Amino acid sequence: IIASADFMTLTILEVAKELNIAIPEQLGVCGYSNEPYTELTTPAISTVNQFSFEMGKTVANMYFQENKSDEKTSMPKSIIINPKLIVRASSQRNI
Repeated sequence: IIASADFMTLTILEVAKELNIAIPEQLGVCGYSNEPYTELTTPAISTVNQFSFEMGKTVANMYFQENKSDEKTSMPKSIIINPKLIVRASSQRNI
């Protein structure tokens, strides 16, 4: 299961435990956003780091550069910040 947010994986882990579904042996789980608690759960949750801080910093810099400039533009800018998959115990299987 790939959850759209890390906090959803907490419920997935809880329900899997109630249903006696072994993670990762029977069900792999991955979240999104790399919240700090994902390393602390049992098992630790695989996640995708979207680099939220870097995104915010980039947008803030663009905003301040645009405001300092005498030349205003409404042209859209494209900046790519590649996410990173962080594989942890919740999705590692010995096959």
